[in-house]
Amino acid sequence: MNRNIHHSQIIFLCSFLLVLVGCHNNAHLRTQKILKPGEKAYSGSGVLAIGGGQDDYGRELRKTGVIGLRSEISMLKGGEDSESGPYLGIGALEDGPGLIAGYDYIKYIGQSSGSPKKLGAQIEVNFSELGQTLHLRPSITSTTKRGHPFYGGVHGLLAIGSLTEHGYEGDIEIDYRLNSLGAGLTAGAEFLTYDNNSIQLQVDVSLVKNSFNIDG
Repeated sequence: MNRNIHHSQIIFLCSFLLVLVGCHNNAHLRTQKILKPGEKAYSGSGVLAIGGGQDDYGRELRKTGVIGLRSEISMLKGGEDSESGPYLGIGALEDGPGLIAGYDYIKYIGQSSGSPKKLGAQIEVNFSELGQTLHLRPSITSTTKRGHPFYGGVHGLLAIGSLTEHGYEGDIEIDYRLNSLGAGLTAGAEFLTYDNNSIQLQVDVSLVKNSFNIDG
């Protein structure tokens, strides 16, 4: 394989993720290495969300519609000083399965200093029997390279949903809106075992405040 083909080949990333954040998802498991212009990275990941929940309105309204337990596939393409790409996934809520569609945009900063960072924004929509929830997650993380697998960072969380939940009587439906705000820390390791493969483990911890408002 010649050098030009080698530099433009697709990177396959096998990823594993543990998330600690109640019923929310704060996963942003993508490669932490800097991509060359035109370079593509495909990844697959599994996410487990565990932790405390929050109940409101006599324990009737407590579901956020944010899918925590999930599997995702994603693609990132490198630019001159950034990377971006879509992702899709499936997951599970208390009421059944859900679908995930999202997009990542990540800007490279601090490259001239020799300690580049990734300043990113992730936007996604979660679809389930509850309704739709828009999920936004800004973040900044350090980067990885061969011989330097560890990274860390901070992230924010914002979720807005228009949802419907069945009341305790069974045939009563409650329409409500979710507003959720939070922030947290990220730590992980990405092992660049080969030129075109890596394995990653990431742990996120977040504090989240949910607000539920009944329509009408």
